[in-house]
Amino acid sequence: MLPKNKILNFAPENLHTLNHKLLWQQLRIELNNELYSVVEFLHVKPGKGGAFVRTKLKNLKSGKVIPHTFNAGVKINVQRVERRPFQFLYNL
Repeated sequence: MLPKNKILNFAPENLHTLNHKLLWQQLRIELNNELYSVVEFLHVKPGKGGAFVRTKLKNLKSGKVIPHTFNAGVKINVQRVERRPFQFLYNL
């Protein structure tokens, strides 16, 4: 059987916060007690009002992609996610 990749290290001690300006693709963040990966982002500075970032976030458990907007000054919880190959010792 081929090795499988599993998600590890979703623990509070790995928590870091970033400003909304420091988002990048494939960044793993925690939002509403779920893990998401940033698929797409766009920093917008309108003529009136404050800047914001429009993102598309992919849920790492379900695979569902959702749009989300982060306003200026928001702190984002970044999670360290490690992927490691595993070999299962049984056949189904």
